[in-house]
Amino acid sequence: MFAILQLNDPDPILWAGIYFVCSGLWITEGAGIRNNRVIHAVILVLVFWMGTLAQGPIDLMNFGGPGDLMAQMSLDKRYVEESREFLGLGLCTMSLLILIFKPPPKGK
Repeated sequence: MFAILQLNDPDPILWAGIYFVCSGLWITEGAGIRNNRVIHAVILVLVFWMGTLAQGPIDLMNFGGPGDLMAQMSLDKRYVEESREFLGLGLCTMSLLILIFKPPPKGK
């Protein structure tokens, strides 16, 4: 669902791709297949990517506030978009951490 919503983004392939990867890992889990190495690799990529965007949420707290997350994007408030992207990656990361720590599928 989130991947489809990203298709109107300026860089839809990147964002739809990462959301499809995260949902695909959950779908394969539902099919009884789990590859922890792939999940760990995706988590590492997500955490690194979040690190590149970490200044956005810091600037949001320094120059704006949480309410700005719902504001329209503007070039003078780049931190708003970076904060949104940071949070999206954080949600993906949390979902994959849940996947790692839940019991594996039956019979696997």
